[in-house]
Amino acid sequence: QEIEAHQLFPDRTIHYLAFGLRSRELAARGIDLTRRIMSPENIVTVALQAAIYMGFSPICLLGSDHTWILHLNESRHFYKESRHALSRAGYSEWFGEDFSSYCMSYVETWEQFRVLRRLAADRGIEIVNMTDGGGLDVFPRVPFGSYPQ
Repeated sequence: QEIEAHQLFPDRTIHYLAFGLRSRELAARGIDLTRRIMSPENIVTVALQAAIYMGFSPICLLGSDHTWILHLNESRHFYKESRHALSRAGYSEWFGEDFSSYCMSYVETWEQFRVLRRLAADRGIEIVNMTDGGGLDVFPRVPFGSYPQ
């Protein structure tokens, strides 16, 4: 709605993603970007759905450490928070009720990753994690720069 209201892309056709599926529903239906896809817990799951749908392989994750729960109430990105437009506008990533809400988010995130791993494998698509360290252990670890050969 904001895009049309402000005519941000007047000379382009705009396509939208429709979210709303739970991981179990996506597992049963498969990924189809022309229909509803899995509601995101984070942007990596959205990107993986798009890459799998488009048939990319291998899919190499880089910078997906998923360790934010270890640093509660502290935003940690590769960029300065003061340069982030949302932060300057007062947005905070920390809006959970309490610690358990963040834990539940992690459980759902890992379930989404497991579903995406299986859907990718069913299509012969490989996903590897090239991130140095971090907590994301759903995908095989491969050292940065060593893959694909």
